[in-house]
Amino acid sequence: MADLSQILVQDVFSQSPIVLEETMTLGDAYEALVGESISGAPVTNAAGDLIGVLSASDVLIALAPLLDPQQDAPVSADLQELKNALLSEHVQGPALTCTENTTLVEAFALMHREGVHRLVVVARDEIRGVISSLDVVRAVALAGKS
Repeated sequence: MADLSQILVQDVFSQSPIVLEETMTLGDAYEALVGESISGAPVTNAAGDLIGVLSASDVLIALAPLLDPQQDAPVSADLQELKNALLSEHVQGPALTCTENTTLVEAFALMHREGVHRLVVVARDEIRGVISSLDVVRAVALAGKS
């Protein structure tokens, strides 16, 4: 088995991620996630600074009041209002980051400790990509085949 402590984030992360802007609507942001078949993405402000991450969990939290089984079914106007809400109202921040030279073990430890499923990979304040919990699982599975 390969030594997991020698695997770096640069070996396994998803480069050139989709980046969402805080001025987007929640509906547009979710369509972008679904269109890319991903469950989360970094969010930047107008200056291009990383301010947080939007995940599918954040979208579910926003939907929860409308989908409460104890309440009447949501009306389309309620859903449309939520879709039109600005992303800045729902983004979780600050984003947790790491560098390409962070070890896989260190990245996993940070995700585990903070209870998140992705870290934004940065270099000199530039977003380089995202490492997700799935990337970690994939790397461990592949290391086990060596």
